[in-house]
Amino acid sequence: MKTKSEAARDNRDLAIVRARAEGVASGDIAERLGLHEAYVRTMSNRIRQADLDESGEDRKAVFACYWSGKPGARQAA
Repeated sequence: MKTKSEAARDNRDLAIVRARAEGVASGDIAERLGLHEAYVRTMSNRIRQADLDESGEDRKAVFACYWSGKPGARQAA
């Protein structure tokens, strides 16, 4: 069973991924949540990569559910 802090962190990270998928810039997300922009980018990219690695779905289908760009590609703010 997750602790309240683990659940809160999971919910925050889900909000980050959803916002990025909606096209919100990582800097704007970071400012809104009081986080470093590097954390927002790193965490959301790790989640996307885990989905790519573990879902068994076609890579294009997975990418279609996330923000534009390719792994390791930098996006304009």
